[in-house]
Amino acid sequence: DQANSLSQEGHAIMLRRIYRVMIKAYDPAAAEAAIAKDWLADTKGAETLSRKRLRRWCRRSRRIEDASMQ
Repeated sequence: DQANSLSQEGHAIMLRRIYRVMIKAYDPAAAEAAIAKDWLADTKGAETLSRKRLRRWCRRSRRIEDASMQ
């Protein structure tokens, strides 16, 4: 169900935006390689990224960011 999951292209669009803002020396080719690797890790082989996995990813990212700010 599209309302409860994120497609691979949606995932890539989201991460491209994040990478452009967060990485000073943004390299499109390196970003695409990282996005492809992240997709495999984030979906654990599923066809889409479920809402549940996306929420887990957001919480984990927040914890990592909070820890890096300390």
